[in-house]
Amino acid sequence: FLDSAAAIGAASTRLNYALGILAGCTAACATHPIDVAKTRIMTSAGTVEGGLFDVLRGLVDAEGWPVLLKGLVPRLLYLGPLASLVLATNEVIAGLLISSRPRA
Repeated sequence: FLDSAAAIGAASTRLNYALGILAGCTAACATHPIDVAKTRIMTSAGTVEGGLFDVLRGLVDAEGWPVLLKGLVPRLLYLGPLASLVLATNEVIAGLLISSRPRA
């Protein structure tokens, strides 16, 4: 029984790591275009007219839609593993706390 429980625990941990990477990469892909626009606003020499969507539209008009993907690979390489570690660590700690709770 202990061998099968250990195998299930190892599979669960691997699944948590994989789901964490997926979650981190999904979040990075969803927020990256907005982050590109934010960075352009912050580093602009003059004043920026309009809101975030105006800046996004201006970037796409001026440089094409691939501008919204600049720097995505390093962000994925950073956020994927980070989210994976956070999620897996959270699950391990939660499991330890639940197992150490006194039975009623």
